[in-house]
Formats: sequence, structure tokens, C-alpha cells
Amino acid sequence: MGDPIERLNALAADSVRGEVLMRTTKELIDLFKNPPRRAYSVSLEEAMTSVVTMFRLADKDGRRAITSRLNVDAREGFLGYAASMAVLAVRTQSPNLIEQGLIALVIEGASQDFRDSIVALAKLYHSAVKLGLNARKAFDEVAGLADPGIIKTEMMEFPHRLPEDRDLKAFYESEEITEEGFRYKQVIPWSLQGTTHERPTQPVETPQVTSAKLKRDQRNAIATAGSLAAMAVRMQSPRLVETGLQLLAGWKGTLDPSHRLAALAKLHHSALKLGMNAELVFVQAAQLAPSGDFKTEMAGFPLREPKDRDLAAYNLQEEISDKGFGYRQLGRGNGN
Repeated sequence: MGDPIERLNALAADSVRGEVLMRTTKELIDLFKNPPRRAYSVSLEEAMTSVVTMFRLADKDGRRAITSRLNVDAREGFLGYAASMAVLAVRTQSPNLIEQGLIALVIEGASQDFRDSIVALAKLYHSAVKLGLNARKAFDEVAGLADPGIIKTEMMEFPHRLPEDRDLKAFYESEEITEEGFRYKQVIPWSLQGTTHERPTQPVETPQVTSAKLKRDQRNAIATAGSLAAMAVRMQSPRLVETGLQLLAGWKGTLDPSHRLAALAKLHHSALKLGMNAELVFVQAAQLAPSGDFKTEMAGFPLREPKDRDLAAYNLQEEISDKGFGYRQLGRGNGN
């Protein structure tokens, strides 16, 4: 089989045959405690590396042609490949594997749950720092290969996160040394441990710490939506406004009311700057949200009184920084 993409598609499809889906919480806990060894295939990894190299050398149209030809199994496989590159980069002291892992995430394109892609980003960032790389430069360069969207935004913004929001602990991950060498290990959340008899009899966290962990994921989702709003203006891309709204609408969980309104204000302001029909795009995105306050809130945001949807109402203002257009939270040093 001479074509690298056809070869990868065939190998990837073959690698997932016989997989069994988990059906119970116990199965999930067992997976956390005893993660299965990733079935290593020299042929599969070589095929993926070949496609990564092709992607890096291709122009914009060529990159899109590559991703369009990948089957579902092949594209999803790049998520695991990226995580493996984060580990191998440290084991072999090979900085070039960080780039390969980042390119793999661009190819995968958050085709499943974007949060899984961000966990892989965290591992690659941690490995890059361990190797003494300029992580910001590495992430920016590879982000330039991505089409506008969540992956491009997250890859550009991840090195600029607050330290606690890019730390492994924020993603329930840690590093360890095994007989095979360095690797990342997933930490079992206490919320899952509590479903078994093994839960500690004494609390190991304060309520404040537990609350902070529960809020971290939603804070990241809101921050991503805000980043998409800013990038939409920088790149003159209405599609990024729609993506930000869809991200918030599709979030499975509670979003803090004050912060979600600030994100809506940024997206609304960007929509107007781009000449979009804000009422229409907000209503369309709201259709994706589950019934409830936020669905109503999103659909009705453009209909608020001007003073109630203005940036100033949320202590925000526009700014131009070295990254270009962004939004600044008044009284804080960081913007999007």
C-alpha cells in the first residue's frame, strides 16, 4: 500500500477491532487504577509519523486535504499519539517529539471531546518545560498550522494560562517513573473514589479545595470562549464567534452565572464588530443548549438594554496588546 494515508486508515481501523466499551462506574474506576498498556504497533506509529511529517510540510490546502481523507479511527488515534509523544520526548530527551505531538493534535482537531485534547496539551507543555524548550514559541509555531477553532486557540493560549491552570494537577495527572521509565499517570478524582468502599474515612481536602476543582473545568471553558471572541476579531472570522457560543451552549455542567455572562458579552461585542447578526447567531447557538436559565440567557442576550450588554457592565474593555486585539478585565493584569 503506497499511499501513507490509506495505509494509516487501514492500520487504525484494524487496531480498534474488538474494543469493548465501558458500561459501569466500576469499570471506569478499574481503568483509572490499572490503565491498560497502549497496544504498541511499530507499523501504526510509523504510519502516523509519516502523516505528521506530510502535514508539517504541506500548505494550507494540502493540510486540509490530509485531514479530510483520514477515517474516524485514524483521526482519533492522533490523540493517543500526541500523549505518547509527550512521554517519549522526555524518555529519549528528544525535543522534536514535542512538535510531532502538537501537530498530531492539530490533525485530530478536537474531533471528539476538546477537553481530552487539552489534557494532551498539558502533557506536551509539561514535557516541553522539562526539556528546557521555549514552550510558548513551540506552541505558537504549530498553532500556525491549525485552522481557526478551539485547538488553534487553546494551543496559542495554553502557555499563557495562570500556573495553576496549566499544572498537571488541574487535569488530574501526575508524573512518575516506572520500570519502563518516565510516564504520566492519571489521578483518580475523589468524586469517583467515593463510589467504592475504598474512600478515605477522613476528609483529605477542604471544601474550598474541592469547590476549586469543580470550578476549574468550567473556568477553562469560559476562558476558551472568551479567547475565541478575541481571536475572531483578530482574524476577522465570524466562525470563531459561532464556535465560542456553541462551546458554551454544549457545555455539560453548570457555568457560573457572572462569568458566563462576561463571556457572552465578549462574544456579542465581537459579533457586532464583525458586522454579524448577533440576534440570529445567539438564538441559533442557544438551540444547542439544554433547557434552562442559560438557554434563555443566551437567546435573549442581544435583546438586553444596551447598558446591560455593554462590556462596561461586566468590568471589561477592549485592548490592543502584542498579541493584537483582546478583552481586558479591569483591575486584573491578564486579558484574552
